[in-house]
Amino acid sequence: MTTLAAHKWVFAPRFRRRAFGWRSQPAVQRVREASAEIQKVAKKDPALAAAGAVLFLEKVSPALEQVDGSSGAIGTAVNHAIDACARIIAEAPVDDARTGLDCLTSIA
Repeated sequence: MTTLAAHKWVFAPRFRRRAFGWRSQPAVQRVREASAEIQKVAKKDPALAAAGAVLFLEKVSPALEQVDGSSGAIGTAVNHAIDACARIIAEAPVDDARTGLDCLTSIA
């Protein structure tokens, strides 16, 4: 099992605040890539994937706050990604899932 500190998530630097401006297509692509990366890690290390899912949930809203959502594509992509993240967090070992949920409730 890889520790969170030792693992370098590819999606994390791409989801900085207001990273995409108003364009939805690059944002949709990045959301799908992040979801795929987390799901790939989940097959080998569920605890690490749960930590990645929590990190994604922390970063997605600030990164997408100015994206034009009128077409509905970004909303659909984010909803699918959140659904996948929720399943990964729910299937993680209990201690790791609680730690991640505590982190999420502290930012809300």
